[in-house]
Amino acid sequence: MKIKKERILIYIVAFLFLLYIIVPYAWIVLTSIRTDADIMSESLLPREFTLAYYEALITGIPPPGVGVVGSSTFVAIKNFPYALRNSIIVATLTTLICTIAASFSGYTFARMKFFGKKVFFNLVLVSRMIPGLIILIPIFIIFRQLNLDNNLFTLALTYSALILPIDIWLLRSYFMLIPPEIEEAALIEGCSKAKVIYKIILPLSLPGLIAVSVYTFMSCWNELFFALILTHDIETQTIPVIAAMAVGEFGTQFGYLGVITVVGTIIPVVIALILQKYIISGLTLGWGKR
Repeated sequence: MKIKKERILIYIVAFLFLLYIIVPYAWIVLTSIRTDADIMSESLLPREFTLAYYEALITGIPPPGVGVVGSSTFVAIKNFPYALRNSIIVATLTTLICTIAASFSGYTFARMKFFGKKVFFNLVLVSRMIPGLIILIPIFIIFRQLNLDNNLFTLALTYSALILPIDIWLLRSYFMLIPPEIEEAALIEGCSKAKVIYKIILPLSLPGLIAVSVYTFMSCWNELFFALILTHDIETQTIPVIAAMAVGEFGTQFGYLGVITVVGTIIPVVIALILQKYIISGLTLGWGKR
């Protein structure tokens, strides 16, 4: 009976957590297909549906008959394709940089022996404890003086510096779970150290690598403050920046905001659904040994 009660409690908590995740997203999806008049009405249940906001996103032409087009809101819709492209570029670049760098660094901290190893590793973790907003303005001033602001590659490097400590920590923990006897056996058989890493360690660490890659991609995709300060025009602004600019001073069309949110989250949601088993196994196994 005690086991059954604990299981029922787990199911209830899981169900409530599922509602906590699904209900807001479902509400955003409904908002993207409701007219402004229906959204602003007192009714919680939708009564009018329209795909005009999605058509405006594709065509760049304001839809007739769905409300007054606020300048800020519709400019965000027109610039959304550029923001989508920029988010994909920045998130992909950052993921590649962080995954490669964290793989070598994590393996070094997990297997190699050198003077000051623990000190260096603790410094890596301490660097992540510094709030990003504290270093945001100094980074902006430095990049501005070097004419490196408003650049997608610069933004990717900034994200890499912020996310890399956590990636190193996760991959170090994952590498430490791989028995060193496997490497020793391969070395005895004549494999070089490089071949052991590429042929044995990295394939065995695939769940951890995928989990770190997805975590890095999601972190870049959702980041707002650094992108808002370091980018200035539609050629470099990302989805969070465009979404923030869609809130007008004199009026906001929530249907447009709903469309931006729904389309802007499709790629992360698809990635998470496809790679969910690797994400779960990679993150849970990575907590095993410190």
